[in-house]
Amino acid sequence: MSTAKRPGGVIIRDAHLQIDLRGHGYGRERLDLEPTPGNIKYAERLRTEILGKIERGTFALAEYFPDSPRSKADAASLTFAQVVAEWLAVKKPSIAHSTLHNYSQSLGSYHFDAWRDKHMADLDYRALMALLAAMPANGKTFNNLASVLSQVLEYAHRAKLLKEPLHEHIEMRKHQKPGPDPLTLAEVEIVLGKMKNPQARTFYEFAFFSGLRPSEQIALRWAQVDLRAGTVTVDKARTRSQDKGTKTGQVRTVELTSRARAAIERQRALTQVAGAHVFLCPDGAACASTDGPLDAWWKPALKVAGIRYRDARQTRHTFATLCLHAGIKPAWAAQQLGHSAEMFYRVYSKWIPGADDGAGWFVIIQQQPTEPRYGLDDTAATSNPAQWTWRDLSWVHTARTGEFGYITLAPGLDAAFPTAAQHSADGKGWRWTPSTNPAEAQPDSAQIAAITLQGPVRVAVHASDLL
Repeated sequence: MSTAKRPGGVIIRDAHLQIDLRGHGYGRERLDLEPTPGNIKYAERLRTEILGKIERGTFALAEYFPDSPRSKADAASLTFAQVVAEWLAVKKPSIAHSTLHNYSQSLGSYHFDAWRDKHMADLDYRALMALLAAMPANGKTFNNLASVLSQVLEYAHRAKLLKEPLHEHIEMRKHQKPGPDPLTLAEVEIVLGKMKNPQARTFYEFAFFSGLRPSEQIALRWAQVDLRAGTVTVDKARTRSQDKGTKTGQVRTVELTSRARAAIERQRALTQVAGAHVFLCPDGAACASTDGPLDAWWKPALKVAGIRYRDARQTRHTFATLCLHAGIKPAWAAQQLGHSAEMFYRVYSKWIPGADDGAGWFVIIQQQPTEPRYGLDDTAATSNPAQWTWRDLSWVHTARTGEFGYITLAPGLDAAFPTAAQHSADGKGWRWTPSTNPAEAQPDSAQIAAITLQGPVRVAVHASDLL
């Protein structure tokens, strides 16, 4: 076995050539070419090209030497598909199985075909912009794909597989999110009436009047039902035949409304003895997903009822709006749904009575209560006299007669203020000191205190005045 090294970094080894890259972090890479003068010159030119790419940071060993045992350990030689598989394996323990499935579907879609076999060294800003430009124009679809891509690229950059942070160049697109589209109570009754299957009616009556998410309802087990307390504990959701945590990652206790309780009472005879899931799918087995009830019961009922189609998630929005129309406190409804109060108001404000009548929001500024203070106001109230109470009485409403023990109301205010028991029998005015006439009604100290009590000042300022 003979070896001869030429000045151009090409090694002649028996019947083939090698390119010497040992001084640049690689090895002696084999070229299956005979050591002819023409092949040697080709090898020298190829080495010069490779050194240029190494200097620019764009060299991938597998691109030039795919059979080299060192290419598998060369980061830049990894393909995008290999990095995707690695990232999914890393993410698997920390995300729900349904989320992992969605990620796999997105990254396995035809939108990434152009990148699948590309080496990481070939991915740059221009390649990224070309990929994003070819993605769907729909904002929601684009964001679903781009958000997963961004996570993969961030992982690749942190793992030193990319020299530049390509993920920072991905910008999400604006899109209009669909708001709640609930059914009215009349529509609810029509839809339930069209469900001739008792199991279907019970399933969706509970959905309408409990507020559970569809995935939470099919995961509900009898162990989480407390009929004595009238509550159910929601601690999981079910997708693709597997249970996972709730959407918010929090456990909540839901109080059963009368109709939700009636529905679950009817369900006892069907599934409680088995002790597993409260609600079953049309085939009598535990639901793998929400598709079973949706396809067999929900869609046909809406079609027969002649009601505009909505997806079954609107049962939850319907519960929220029915609560508001019934005058139930938003805080209670938010707790039932597992929402924060802020999110509940943001999503359902248009259904809160008075929220959309143009009144807007007011900021209440109130004086801190202190020790009780008594007296009359210095200035007159500016509101409608017909709405005055004793608290609106001021010194300008009184006329001093000069006779000790009396205060007479200013002309025209006798009707505005109710006549008190201590109004004098001699007609001289309103008596605020005891009378020497035992036959005359005496002033009541409690009445005087109530009339002259000065409460804390409270002012309502419209929010628009603070902007």
